[in-house]
Parts: sequence; C-alpha cells; structure tokens
Amino acid sequence: MAVSRGRLIFPTFVTIERLDVEATRAASGYDEIFRETQLSSTADGLGESMRENKTVITVPCQLEEKHFFEKLNMVVQGNAPHTLLFLTFHVGDLKRLGYWYEDNDWGGRPALNVGDQILGFKDRYNQQLFKVPKNPGLYIVEVKPTGFLSTQNLIVCVLGDRAQSSSIAERGG
Repeated sequence: MAVSRGRLIFPTFVTIERLDVEATRAASGYDEIFRETQLSSTADGLGESMRENKTVITVPCQLEEKHFFEKLNMVVQGNAPHTLLFLTFHVGDLKRLGYWYEDNDWGGRPALNVGDQILGFKDRYNQQLFKVPKNPGLYIVEVKPTGFLSTQNLIVCVLGDRAQSSSIAERGG
C-alpha cells in the first residue's frame, strides 16, 4: 500500500532572504567560531551588517506557533522579547520550485539554511499578512526533516529573533 505524499493544510507564503555564506566569508563578515554573520565597527558604535545575501525567494509553508510565542523575559534593562516560530515546508513544493538539492543523504536537502532571514508572510492571494522588521530580524535557527512513518516529506524550520554578533576583536577574543 502506497503512502500518500500529503500536502500543507493551511498554506502561507514566506519570503526568505537567503544568506550567502561564501560571499559573506569573502567580505570578512562571517564568524567561523559562532557560524554567523557579524557587524563591522562604525563611528556611532552600532555597527553595520556585513551580511551578503542570495536572491530573495518565496515558498509555500505552514506557519505554526507554540504556547511560548512572544514570551517576555525580564532583564535589568527591561523586557527582552523572545520569538520562536515554526515553519513547515513540503518537500514536493521545494523540489517543484527548485529549492531542493539532491544528494546521497536521505534523498536530498532543502536550499534553506541556518541564518536565512525571514522578510514577511503573504496569503495565497499575494496579500501581505505581515512584514518582519529587519532589526533584530527573524532568522532560521534550525532546519530538520520530519514526516509520517517512513516518509520524511516535510522540513521544519525553527525561527528565532536574534541580534547579530560583533566581530571577534570587539568581543575581546
């Protein structure tokens, strides 16, 4: 008996700005220790992003939030909001759109990686649902395959907000 490949139940479209690790590394903007982009020093002390990006893509997904969405943590400086969302992608959609790399692993891997930035969400009529602010931004922090029984036909991406790191020299390392 064949197992159905399935589909997304409530599809939403996410716009993703994919991180170009090689170009960022070439511009000395990639921290090899923490495996993330970093900021360059500026006169105002805020820093400027050294992030280099690939083309922006739009992919169907299912947005899921858990009970800790928009949890607030109290710190001495005030509230520190922590956002954690989950996006579920169907492997069939990623293959159809050309965002799937075939390799010898469990059948391939998505063209989505840790560090890719989420820009916003649209509905199936291409109407903007909400736009994600660039700073601090919402980033993919984990990519993992999942599925039902023996078919791993879904990719779950965990999203988190985070500040960019400063350079190693600025951290004293």
